[in-house]
Amino acid sequence: MDSTRCSEGRSRAPAGTAKAPTHVVRTVAKTVAKTVAKTVAKTVAKTMVVTMAIALAVSLSVLVGAEEETRTIEIPLAEIQVAEKASVPSSEAGVIARLAVREGQLVEADAVLAEMRDQVERLAVERAAIEAEIAAKRAASDVSVRYAKKSSEVARAELARSEETNLKYPKTISETELNRQRLVRDRSELEVQQAEREQEIAALTHTIRDNEKKAAEQALERRTIRTPLAGMVVELPRRRGEWVQPGETVARVVRLDRLRVEGFLAAREARQELVGREVAIRVAKVADGAPPLDQPLAKPRDYRGRIVFVSPEIDPINDQVRIWAEVDNRDMRLRPGMKAALILELR
Repeated sequence: MDSTRCSEGRSRAPAGTAKAPTHVVRTVAKTVAKTVAKTVAKTVAKTMVVTMAIALAVSLSVLVGAEEETRTIEIPLAEIQVAEKASVPSSEAGVIARLAVREGQLVEADAVLAEMRDQVERLAVERAAIEAEIAAKRAASDVSVRYAKKSSEVARAELARSEETNLKYPKTISETELNRQRLVRDRSELEVQQAEREQEIAALTHTIRDNEKKAAEQALERRTIRTPLAGMVVELPRRRGEWVQPGETVARVVRLDRLRVEGFLAAREARQELVGREVAIRVAKVADGAPPLDQPLAKPRDYRGRIVFVSPEIDPINDQVRIWAEVDNRDMRLRPGMKAALILELR
């Protein structure tokens, strides 16, 4: 009987509830873990490679951009030239009475270079001044107007009294006399208007005389020859006592405190955007010491200038364009004719 129960108990156990061995479960778990780890590692590696490639590309682009940004071009055969000069002419015909400067002298703008004989012009100024003063006094005087108004008041009062008398005592004053008094009244009123018009004309005459005085003063001023710019007098082609015609050069003045450095740049590098950009100007030899213009040439030196012109015309022979910069030369160490190099930083 007991054996029968045991067999029945064994026969009741379901077939699907059998447990897998422990070592099999562990093996499967390890396999899955290795597969997942390999997949994750591959993904991370790919991500790191892409990231490194991007970083490398960015670094290369920055280096290339920096190299392009600081590209330097040197124009070795540039020449220092005068930026501004003037051949100062005579405005009038006449004889040079005095030269106020000498060659090599530094002058300020509007300084006197020479004077011409001006006796006639001075007399014309004096005469014009007197005439202008007379006209001014006439324009300021209102005596004629006031006298005309007083005369008009008297004429009107006399006529009024005569008419009043005839009203009280008819035919006391004849009609002929009344007509004469009326004519006097009308004439005095017209004289007031005439005096006012003459005062207006006197004011206009004063303006004309004043303008004539200014014209005479300008004619006198033209007998004095002045420089239009500050610089050095480099030539005086005329001397005291010589006759000059209008337009003939009396002096040549060059500006030295600001000079031009001119060179030629390859057309492929020339752009209008260069105008206004700073440029280094390397001068092989400059004057050192004081006074600067009297010293021998010494060591090289760099100056800072600014590009002011890039020519739009290309030379068909050498495929270059003309370019120049201006440099400050207040210390007078640079001289026109010196050789220099323009050093540009292009982007």
